[in-house]
Amino acid sequence: MMREKIYEIPVNEAFDTDCECPLCVLEQNLEKNTVEFILGPAMMEPDFREETNKNGFCKHHYELLFAQTNRLSLALVLDTHLDEIIRLLDKNAPLSKSPNTEAIKKGLNELEHSCSACQKNEFIMKKYLDVIFYMWKHTPEFQKKVSSCKGFCLKHLKRLLDDSTHFLSKKEAAQFCQQVLELEREQLKRIKQEVNWFTKKFDYKNEKEPWGNSKDAPKRTIEKLVGSIKKIDSE
Repeated sequence: MMREKIYEIPVNEAFDTDCECPLCVLEQNLEKNTVEFILGPAMMEPDFREETNKNGFCKHHYELLFAQTNRLSLALVLDTHLDEIIRLLDKNAPLSKSPNTEAIKKGLNELEHSCSACQKNEFIMKKYLDVIFYMWKHTPEFQKKVSSCKGFCLKHLKRLLDDSTHFLSKKEAAQFCQQVLELEREQLKRIKQEVNWFTKKFDYKNEKEPWGNSKDAPKRTIEKLVGSIKKIDSE
């Protein structure tokens, strides 16, 4: 478990964060680190470059990469990835010959569903989940930390329930699920009250009443339902 200690720090920090889902915090930090890695140190790692040449990235991660300032590194990645796509067409659609459209469609389908960033993130998220269940099982302080958080978004709640059976015994998984579901029920009630008060604040009778925690309740409610979202300011 010694080599897993490096994963405990971000897990503990995420569960210490005042948020609607600590796993979303882990995911957001992971996204940031992965994008920085791809356009930085990964440029000097032949194995990862070979992987990105073959797989490319999904639309979401291309958008994140394009939003960075290091356009040269991105252009180098795009340049070598295009070589792979051209090779696919050269192999299966040579000039003056009937194209093997089935092979091309298969290759394009594989490209559509492959993303080097998603694969890297999923690999590390599995490590985080392993650490979460390990600490929950072996560290009473972490169990208290889980009980003290504001619950999870529904996507990550489902993942925790699913993965509990892989990392814990049947009895432990049942205890974990009971704890998490009781927490989630209370936190859903809490955020319902907050978003409900947000709606009531628009009644003139409540105009002078304090907002409490409700001013950003719609955003946080959405984050509870589907995970963290970007704020888009109205122009």
